[in-house]
Amino acid sequence: IESTTFTLINPTREGYTFAGWTGTGLDSATINVTVEQGSIGDRTYTATWTVEEYTYKFIVDGVTVKEETIAYGAEIVKPADPEKEGHTFNGWLYNDQLYNGEIVVKGNMEFTPSFTANTYIVTVDSEVKDEHLKQLEKGVKLVDGMTQPSIIKIIRRSTGYSLISITIHEGRN
Repeated sequence: IESTTFTLINPTREGYTFAGWTGTGLDSATINVTVEQGSIGDRTYTATWTVEEYTYKFIVDGVTVKEETIAYGAEIVKPADPEKEGHTFNGWLYNDQLYNGEIVVKGNMEFTPSFTANTYIVTVDSEVKDEHLKQLEKGVKLVDGMTQPSIIKIIRRSTGYSLISITIHEGRN
């Protein structure tokens, strides 16, 4: 059977660059391979690839704490978990998705930390009045100054005592 002249269609593969065809009648990887009309015999061609490299970064408070360029599909080595006073570290965010376990590079990636403000349960030896709660919501006075506004929730209030939840955010007014 005789076919018309045709050119092999170059394939695509995520994370790789097509480097050319190897095979029948080729001395090295060749991007454009055309089989001429009237060619005879079996022919075999194999696609060859070059793995792409990508850069990932871990950024904390606007500072890059780790940056590395690695091959597509390689595992990212995370830096030590960052600390933030008054907060618990949840994991690393990339495109609003939280990563805690293994991360494999699939392109250039930038990660930022996710934190949750710590909440404290406080027992007060008297009934806490609404005006006191409003003051606490403006911030909590610490030795070194006022905190940013706090989230206050009454858990239980009675004549002899009050149990309240205080979420203090890091920072000062």
